[in-house]
Amino acid sequence: MTDLKLVLFDCDGTLADSHGFLTNMVESAFRHVGADLPPPELMREFYSLHFDEFFRRCDKHISPEQIVAASEFMRVRLRTERETGATTEPFYKGIHDALETLKADGYLMGIVTNKGGHGLKLVLASNKATDYFITLHHSDNSVTKPSPDMVLNAIEATGVDPEKCIVVGDSVIDISTANNARVRSIGVTWAGRDAEALKNAGAVNVIGDVAELVPAIRAIL
Repeated sequence: MTDLKLVLFDCDGTLADSHGFLTNMVESAFRHVGADLPPPELMREFYSLHFDEFFRRCDKHISPEQIVAASEFMRVRLRTERETGATTEPFYKGIHDALETLKADGYLMGIVTNKGGHGLKLVLASNKATDYFITLHHSDNSVTKPSPDMVLNAIEATGVDPEKCIVVGDSVIDISTANNARVRSIGVTWAGRDAEALKNAGAVNVIGDVAELVPAIRAIL
């Protein structure tokens, strides 16, 4: 193993302010198939899941036929909105500066997200952030989180010692993914997540401001 250090970021709610956009998309999908929205606690899970998995979890609120139709509507709508630039998923204020500092410090960086690969690449491109990340792991090339596969694949691809790897994410699923891969994690709450839940899930640290990101990473790696 090498002395390199690897920071693996979740995308939605961690790097990109996507939750509002994604909420509008899923609400449109439910309206499209004539279904009522699921309860808030289930809606909150959507941001951490691939949308196919989310719709499957809604099986008490939507029929199998509606699940198929809603998933297809969502797939087409997401692609159209992103490719046309009708809706953007901007990085949170300060993320670019943090990435630039981490790059200057010599950290390797990658993405581990349940987002599809096409959507991820468009988000990175629209935020001019593609060059920061040397390894991308998403629902099209890995088993989705909380499986450890994305993290383990990133470690294998970079040759980094697992002890020198950390996951940064905004959901319990992100923290559980790190736990399952036996690496450390930092939870972030600037997307409105519950800090206590992230701590209880096993995050080494939980931060609420992007300005804390680099110091928190430096303190661990």
